[in-house]
Amino acid sequence: MTGLQGKIFMSDRGKLQVAGLDRLHGLDLGLFPIAEDFAIRLIHDEAGSMIRFLASGVGAVIGFPWWENPREQISGWSLADVPTGSIESPYWDMDQGWHILIWQTGDLVYIAQGGSSEGEYDDWFAVPAALYRSEWEEAIRRASSEGS
Repeated sequence: MTGLQGKIFMSDRGKLQVAGLDRLHGLDLGLFPIAEDFAIRLIHDEAGSMIRFLASGVGAVIGFPWWENPREQISGWSLADVPTGSIESPYWDMDQGWHILIWQTGDLVYIAQGGSSEGEYDDWFAVPAALYRSEWEEAIRRASSEGS
């Protein structure tokens, strides 16, 4: 990735490449597809529970592989605890073979998820901020009611 320092571009493979979070201002945000059908789901199966971002209209499913028992963890949250950030200070998290970047600019929340290559994102889209907030409010409500 050293040859990409300070550059942001969409590759011909449909991946978003960001070398340095301080370079988000150089990104053409108009290239992000808008996920009008964005949803947050608490999934429970034999493997345990997890939280997923679903955006089928743009072909994206984002999971948080490191998050154990999210129902219990988010049941006491408020909107201040929701993963978000600004273009100057985005929310960024990672685990082995996974990383995510989230920030809000104007009325859109931008989400990008990548795998093992740092700075390379396989799924990337924007969500109307009001929808992002309302989905989190509903996920927190569901987690709170299911936990009691």
